[in-house]
Amino acid sequence: MKDSVAKLEVHLTDPKELAPADAFDLESNMFLYRDTYFYRISNILGTLISTLIPIGAIVVLYLVTDMATRLAIVSLFTALFSVTLSLITGARRVEIFAATAA
Repeated sequence: MKDSVAKLEVHLTDPKELAPADAFDLESNMFLYRDTYFYRISNILGTLISTLIPIGAIVVLYLVTDMATRLAIVSLFTALFSVTLSLITGARRVEIFAATAA
C-alpha cells in the first residue's frame, strides 16, 4: 500500500503529467493558465452573487417587521446589488440602472 501511495504522490506533483508541455515552464517553475478559465470562473461567480443578493434581500425583509428598518434594508441591498453588478460585470451604466430598477 505504501508503494501505491508514493506513486500517487509522484504522479500528482509531476508537472509534466498535470498539463500540456507548453503550460508549465520548468526553468521558472511557473504554470501558465488560459484566460478562458478565469473568465468562466468569474462569470459563474458573478452570476451567483447577482442572484444571491436579491434572494438575501427577500429573506431578510421577511424576517424584519419594522417598516423604517425595512426601507433602510431595501436601500442597502439595492446599493449593494448595483455596486456588485458594476464591479463584476462589464455592463454599462444604463444596463445597471435597468437591472437595479427592475
